[in-house]
Amino acid sequence: MLAGALQQSGFEVETAEGGTQALAAAERNPPDLVLLDVDMPQPDGYETCRRLKAQARFANTPIIFLSGLSAVADKMAGFAAGGVDFVTKPFDIEEVKVRVSTHLELESLRRAAEQHSRELAASLSKLHELEHFRHDLVHMVAHDMRSPLMAVSGYLELLDLDNARLGEDHREFVAQALDGARTLVRLIDAMLDTDRLGKERFLQGGP
Repeated sequence: MLAGALQQSGFEVETAEGGTQALAAAERNPPDLVLLDVDMPQPDGYETCRRLKAQARFANTPIIFLSGLSAVADKMAGFAAGGVDFVTKPFDIEEVKVRVSTHLELESLRRAAEQHSRELAASLSKLHELEHFRHDLVHMVAHDMRSPLMAVSGYLELLDLDNARLGEDHREFVAQALDGARTLVRLIDAMLDTDRLGKERFLQGGP
């Protein structure tokens, strides 16, 4: 009766007469959700649930118990075995359909969140790679620029020290060039310091 009602609501249903058949059916055609009785041929519902949950492929498969047992201890045993819900017989078919839909939706959301988490991890890994590449590029370019600038600055300082031999206009040109070279060296040093601090904060997860 329940299988027919679920099929009419658009669910694809496969039935089994006991725990052994249920385990075989799950292996053959992994279900999205399991409705499981407790009192059935060996293994019983609790053991069937435990065996399913022991397998990685069914670790997150929702299992709902349907049982005539109504004691709190029976329900707790179902949850301890790995069930996500416990419906007591006699049950309302519409209620069962709502519970089935709810747990399927929750599992779908969990899978989507897991996929999103994997995508975020991959994006973060790629971002780390790009940050390392950017840092190496900045470091290389800055050092390649700094070395010749230091040489130019050094020669200009020598000219500036010997400015008595230079004309007034030339002395002004040398002073301006030396000031510009020193400014560029300071800017490159500041850029290297900023890049180093930025990399440290990025690796530490800072804003």
